[in-house]
Amino acid sequence: MLAAAAAARTVRAAWPRIKLSLSGRISEPIGQVDNLKPLTYDEFLSIAKSTGYDAICLRPLQCSISTPLEEMVEMARKTREAGLKVSMVTCDGDQPPNNDCSPFALLNIAPRLSMAEIFGAKLIRCQIKKSEQLGWAQRACDEAKERGLSIVHLSHPGSLFSTVDDAIDSLKKINRPNFGLTYEPVNWMDYPKGYGPDVIKSVAPWIVNVYSQNQRVLQAGTPVVAAQPVGVGALQASVETCVVAAGRGGARPPRGGSAQGGSSSAAGRNLALWEEGGINFDAVFQGLHEIGYTGYFTVHSRTSQGITPKNLATKSFAFLKPYSDGVKG
Repeated sequence: MLAAAAAARTVRAAWPRIKLSLSGRISEPIGQVDNLKPLTYDEFLSIAKSTGYDAICLRPLQCSISTPLEEMVEMARKTREAGLKVSMVTCDGDQPPNNDCSPFALLNIAPRLSMAEIFGAKLIRCQIKKSEQLGWAQRACDEAKERGLSIVHLSHPGSLFSTVDDAIDSLKKINRPNFGLTYEPVNWMDYPKGYGPDVIKSVAPWIVNVYSQNQRVLQAGTPVVAAQPVGVGALQASVETCVVAAGRGGARPPRGGSAQGGSSSAAGRNLALWEEGGINFDAVFQGLHEIGYTGYFTVHSRTSQGITPKNLATKSFAFLKPYSDGVKG
């Protein structure tokens, strides 16, 4: 037993380090959060730097293609000055709510490539909902390749990446070296194949990014209900409406609604990363280390009434650091 334990420690010591990234999503509420003041960009950078994160992940709440160029360049300068990288950019307001206009960004990829270049990011998030949109992804990847950039898709409900099998099928059909997967275990936790080491190995050729939030595991027998995407108000998803919207940073959210708040059902299942009863992070990091993953692991949590954005960032880092270093998992 002692020899086995020593051998296990030796193996772990050889595991590559996984870098930690902090998403601007920590300023977005899940459920009702009274008196929430989203972090300013300077505050966001300060928390990420002082806590020890390697990078940040940008959301439209911080910056989008509709942000004035001078302001965007200044934000990028501040990020570099803080010694932080940008792990990925989500360039418009249609991507986070996964609405029906979100895939049309692929038809107007140039400003998103420019935003990524300004921040020094290599990954740009997209959404794909229908099989005919796979060709859009191929053409966008061909354009991105000229600038050394990649396009990635989150394992996400309401898309062609909502299950492991569908994601693999779509990735094979796109068949571009600069199109990859952002693995998010929560979004596959309620499906039969799950999210653990075997699943990670099955999608290993395409994993270029990792996100994670945490949710309570559904009770046995509870039906899986895909998250309903936020609508786009009066706009109907079409080339005429969505490409124009994509050019200005996204479709307008419905009146009285919010693309950031989240549903009460999601809030009810929400857990902080370090809370038990949800994702088995031992299994997640075991799988990531076994495939030799050395990219970013991004804290994808949202603030709630019980925890401030700063505390969420700090406690999440403390929880993840032993895993990213290979001490746990």
